[in-house]
Amino acid sequence: MKFHPLSESELVDWAYHPESFVGVDQDVELLVASLRNADVILACAADDQCPKQRFFVNCACLIVGDAVRRCAVDSSERHVPAEKDILAFARRAEKTGNRYLLELAWRARALVEEPSSFDREYWCAGGLVREMFDD
Repeated sequence: MKFHPLSESELVDWAYHPESFVGVDQDVELLVASLRNADVILACAADDQCPKQRFFVNCACLIVGDAVRRCAVDSSERHVPAEKDILAFARRAEKTGNRYLLELAWRARALVEEPSSFDREYWCAGGLVREMFDD
């Protein structure tokens, strides 16, 4: 079955049984990385036993990076709602106690404080995840 995430339960099923889905699209994280999926993303990213933990940590990074990128690209877009969303997401990530999400929360706060430091490769193309997972 080709993986096109439609619901939280499908995301969880794929996270713990990835072999049951044969063709995962290359950019599936772009479909998953959304605040509407925050509960599943944070739960799976925080679980060191989740086979797809790294994928979900990457989705968490994408959520933060994309929000800051959108504000930087469209200067007419108000920064306050995006900043509030990022900071709320960072607080939720921090509450998990997971080392990867603690790191993400710290870096997200720093990025909100200094949005000009945004680096697309680092936040949206796996750079931070590679650093956290020691690739």
